[in-house]
Amino acid sequence: MALPLPDDGAPVIAIDGEARTGKGTARQLLIKRLPPGWLSLDSGVLYRLLALLGRTRNILDDPSALATLAQTMEFTMDGDDVIYRGINQIAQVRGSEVGALASRIAQFQTVRDALRDKQLSMRRFPGLVTDGRD
Repeated sequence: MALPLPDDGAPVIAIDGEARTGKGTARQLLIKRLPPGWLSLDSGVLYRLLALLGRTRNILDDPSALATLAQTMEFTMDGDDVIYRGINQIAQVRGSEVGALASRIAQFQTVRDALRDKQLSMRRFPGLVTDGRD
């Protein structure tokens, strides 16, 4: 499904495919070949970070609270690392338990909508290369 994008002209390259088909590897290889400054995003990491934070706040069964958290959570991506409140969370979000929680919260349309908006907000010049859940 095509999503409406802000009309700022910054290109987006989205890599889609089934699980474990090399989307992340393709994103990493592509980002190395593009001019400096392109942003790289594994959208699945956003779901995992939200699941980790939702578990900490005990709101995993509250789609509205999760959507609000998704809209307000601030993080940075550094390569494949995700930095939240100054701490690299990649090891925590890559765990199988958090992955299962991410799949669970991804069933909530309000969460998907909020994270889609978060992803779209990351679009800026010179461009964005993304892969993952959405």
